[in-house]
Amino acid sequence: MGGDLSCNYNQLTSLEGCPESVGGDLSCNHNQLTNFDGLPEFFEQDISLIGNPVNEIYKLFKEDHRCIYWIREYDVIMDMTVIRDRLEEVYHTLGMDVPNLFRITLNSDKDISFKEYILIF
Repeated sequence: MGGDLSCNYNQLTSLEGCPESVGGDLSCNHNQLTNFDGLPEFFEQDISLIGNPVNEIYKLFKEDHRCIYWIREYDVIMDMTVIRDRLEEVYHTLGMDVPNLFRITLNSDKDISFKEYILIF
């Protein structure tokens, strides 16, 4: 039941208060979201976070919405810091290959580069 939810271009810094379920796609593009707090715990439709700092983490998982639950569960993001061991645990939980988390600026598809976050080893 329900349809899409769009909250694009609103300078949102949090999705606290977001409905617990959305019947369609969720589009929160071009805001200031730095974490996944407030998103529904389990989400089956597409989520678009383009233009938000948190999108660079979401893209690491090829925008697989299952990562959102585990990123929150393992407390991967703390302020503007990403905790490497916890991020690796999300990859393992989802059965994904872990990219090289030690090289920050190389051009390999297996390396991670953060512009918005600090990676703690």
